[in-house]
Amino acid sequence: MLLVLLGPPGSGKGSQSERLVDEFDMQQVSTGEMLRAEVRAGTDIGKQVASLMDEGKQAPDELMVRLLEQRLAKITDQTGIILDGFPRTLNQAQKLDEMLPRLGRRVDAAIEMQLPEAVSVGRITGRFACAKCGAGYHEQFKPTAKPGICDVCGSTEFTRRSDDSESVVNARLDAYRQQTEPVIPHYRTVGVLVPVDADRSFDAVYADIRAIVQGL
Repeated sequence: MLLVLLGPPGSGKGSQSERLVDEFDMQQVSTGEMLRAEVRAGTDIGKQVASLMDEGKQAPDELMVRLLEQRLAKITDQTGIILDGFPRTLNQAQKLDEMLPRLGRRVDAAIEMQLPEAVSVGRITGRFACAKCGAGYHEQFKPTAKPGICDVCGSTEFTRRSDDSESVVNARLDAYRQQTEPVIPHYRTVGVLVPVDADRSFDAVYADIRAIVQGL
């Protein structure tokens, strides 16, 4: 089984993937982590990627597919796989379709986590964390029990990630619209697209995703 999770920033792809991994003993394959591992190891690919990152550029699709194929080839049993961060573009999705048959695999379901943009912005910009222990909170969904006091360590100092600002989130949403949304009709045509309303509680969304996985 191989799953692709699609959705705008803040739709909960990462959190839902983690729960699937725990319940169904699946493997989450992150292209971002693969690239970082290559950089840490100082491989030829890592050096190439590092120079691209220094210039603010994305790794070419051909390199990403080659790395992904090498990683998936090491999973020789029938362990379920969740692709994290791939495909991000229509070209990547098409190259993935070409590559998977060589490994005896296919995309079994592309789960589209649908979320209004305004909700996406609110979810991300509302996040904050304890500056001392790192406990995570949200202004709307997970406030501290006592205003201004960390539930875990009692600290009164909090911090926000710089990339959780509204301007950065809007830029990420723009990139999603331009680059990733074209992947959705591709998987609809292939016949594996399954939409899920992500504008609900975490448990409600997971229940739908769980039912999809159990039906494969």
